[in-house]
Amino acid sequence: MTEAESELAAGYLNDYASMKFGLFFLAEFMAEISTSAIITTLFLSGWKGWEPIPSHFWFIAKLILVLFVIIWFRMTLPRLRIDQVLKFAWKGLFELTLINIVVTAILIGIWPQPTTAQLWMMAAVNWPVAIISIWLVSKLLGTTNYEKTTPDSDSPVYSVATESIPKSSVYITNSTDVSSVEAVSKEGGA
Repeated sequence: MTEAESELAAGYLNDYASMKFGLFFLAEFMAEISTSAIITTLFLSGWKGWEPIPSHFWFIAKLILVLFVIIWFRMTLPRLRIDQVLKFAWKGLFELTLINIVVTAILIGIWPQPTTAQLWMMAAVNWPVAIISIWLVSKLLGTTNYEKTTPDSDSPVYSVATESIPKSSVYITNSTDVSSVEAVSKEGGA
């Protein structure tokens, strides 16, 4: 999982700097390359390709293609905080997992040793159940509608750098501070 901005000041990122910090990112990239190699070997028939081109070229080309897709997805997906992931897991994925277990148990109870035709019937049942379940859970979770915050009408609004700060908003400890506040307000207000 990608680290969110709120977590950049926590964990191993505080403990390491310079070369050790770089080695963590190099290790993450090497994990992506290893994953790409495994996916290439298992799902893209590894080094097999057209005959005139050497097999190592095919493997490297497929590995780079899978690596490109992994990096593309990783950079496209949002960076979530841990609390957001846990909220999604408990309020969304847990319910979908329970539905999946129940439907799978029912289908295995009906067909303990399914044939190919029965597997196609299971798929015909599973896909609509999955789509309806995902739609239902997404509607139940919904999106949070945040109200636009507006400042209270009775509270004064001070511009940041164009006007001087009123004396009423400055905490004054003794009488010598009054002259310095007046001098600053005259300089800032001029």
